[in-house]
Amino acid sequence: MRFLILILTLLLPLSTFANEVELQLEKRLTEMVRAYDSNAYVLVQAKIKKKDVKLPNLPFVFNKKSNFYDNDYPELSLLNVTVFSKFKKLPPALGKTIQGVAKLYSVKANLSLNDVQRDTEKKENEEKKVDISMYVYGAVAGLILFLIYGFISFKNSSKMAKILEAQLTGLAQAFEKSNQGSAAVMGNAGTSADKNEGSGKTSIEVNTSTSSRWEDYGTETLVAILSDCYWCHEDQYAAFIWKKLPITKRNDVIDSKKVSPDYISFVSNLDGIDKIFIDDPYYMSPLDISHLDNEKVLELVKENSSLMGMLSQLRVNKLPLKAKERLLLFNQDADTSVDFATEILSTMDSSPLREIKNTVVFTFDSIEEEVEIVEMPDITIENMEQFPSLAWITKVDKEEGRDLLNSYTAKQLAAIWVAPENVLNSLEELLPEKKRDLLKSYIKNVEPSRSMPLYQEIISEAVEIYKNSNSDEDLNKAA
Repeated sequence: MRFLILILTLLLPLSTFANEVELQLEKRLTEMVRAYDSNAYVLVQAKIKKKDVKLPNLPFVFNKKSNFYDNDYPELSLLNVTVFSKFKKLPPALGKTIQGVAKLYSVKANLSLNDVQRDTEKKENEEKKVDISMYVYGAVAGLILFLIYGFISFKNSSKMAKILEAQLTGLAQAFEKSNQGSAAVMGNAGTSADKNEGSGKTSIEVNTSTSSRWEDYGTETLVAILSDCYWCHEDQYAAFIWKKLPITKRNDVIDSKKVSPDYISFVSNLDGIDKIFIDDPYYMSPLDISHLDNEKVLELVKENSSLMGMLSQLRVNKLPLKAKERLLLFNQDADTSVDFATEILSTMDSSPLREIKNTVVFTFDSIEEEVEIVEMPDITIENMEQFPSLAWITKVDKEEGRDLLNSYTAKQLAAIWVAPENVLNSLEELLPEKKRDLLKSYIKNVEPSRSMPLYQEIISEAVEIYKNSNSDEDLNKAA
């Protein structure tokens, strides 16, 4: 009997014993990666850090700085993330997003990318393999279930038998679901998925959670994250959150009177981008600083550096500090024993509100119109935002422009590659030769469009880079 149990156990795939953290991360990261490649998937290997449990010394003193979020985000000693995708290089924005998730588990992810070629010939071969694998997997699952049920009949009271029965029933369902999914993917190959593939990064507004998750967030949490977005100019993330919230939650936020109605109106008209800031454990018990801008928060931090460690990561990253100043403040926080009195925050005067401009965005009816606007000598930042054009990428530093273009695939660029000829020629010079040739080959088979969200996204990034690289005096001068 022991021999039979051993044989049956070895038949089980290792994935059925994968810990819950791995399964959750695989699901979550796969959803994020598919914002860039709809056919991508992720494999995760994680090891939970073992902690020595020691009894506290007497007298026992509760440490209020202890991390009470360990149950939600256990510390990991190892996190290997393998992305299977058609891309030859992982998009920088995606890498940062994955590392942001890994940070919640107190570990840095070891990222690796497996390039999966998806040419027509391979698709045909994979389609044949899927048809065969459906029968093979079904036969294997059936054989295992047959052995298990026979074993259960022989030893119905055995606890191990019941466990194996549940495991293998789930295995059979997984086989069935996997094969159905594979068949569906292969059946749809070359249809709507391929047509939308060029916009890969444009679908970045992916709901990485179920709708019930947003219903579970309290008003305090939602007010805190939206306020941080407001003061940190993370407007597209605020737009993402607002569009995900149920009507009742929106009413709660508005009724709190802590988020400006003008800001809500402003972000409602923006394309949302999920940056997962809300996963910061800070927002489970946020500070009452929704009325304080980053300059005021910085003044408080300089008065008492212990406040630095109590802020959200979003606020910390956006404080107007140089790298050296930030490091010194963190070191002071580590050395100080004086705690910040958070009670005073709610009594402080509100900071001046941001000047929100609902910029009207115009589209060009022709290349001739775009040439006319691009060649205007007195174009301003506001005009650049009103008239999105790839020409604005040529206004930034060449190195920054090159990095921006290389953060997108050749296929994505081909889908939006519309601008005056001299502009496109200048942009092509910023691309590596191989990527430039690939771009030209894609352009022959697609019709570039300004209406895609990706078009607005890349231009917004270029305008933001241009803003940050110019002094205040230059912002109102000709670009």
